[in-house]
Amino acid sequence: MPQLQTDQAIDDLVMSVVNTGQAAALAGATDFAWDQVALFYEGTPLEYTEGLVGKTGLKDRFYASSPSLLVFLAGGETVHLAMVGPDRLRGPFGVLLGAGTVVTPNPLWPQVALLDDPAAQ
Repeated sequence: MPQLQTDQAIDDLVMSVVNTGQAAALAGATDFAWDQVALFYEGTPLEYTEGLVGKTGLKDRFYASSPSLLVFLAGGETVHLAMVGPDRLRGPFGVLLGAGTVVTPNPLWPQVALLDDPAAQ
């Protein structure tokens, strides 16, 4: 199981979108294979997270960190757990998004980027 960790490349991508207003593919910040990703926030019960994505390797009953949690899957298995800077990324909570997921500017709250899967529209 992967370990929960900060991911500087993803943080940098999110901050680039916030600072430039230009959307970017999430895959551009990853160096591992994945085909789905889900976003969770502080306080999410582990049983909810694992009910959607399967085993994560997380130990606590609730996700207790303030950074947002991205769970990346490949072939239905968790391959990466990334914490993304506090209050910098929002998007569909607890929804599986595809490999075409992009980080986009947020027109209503410019200091926060949005996670979006155009294929799911």
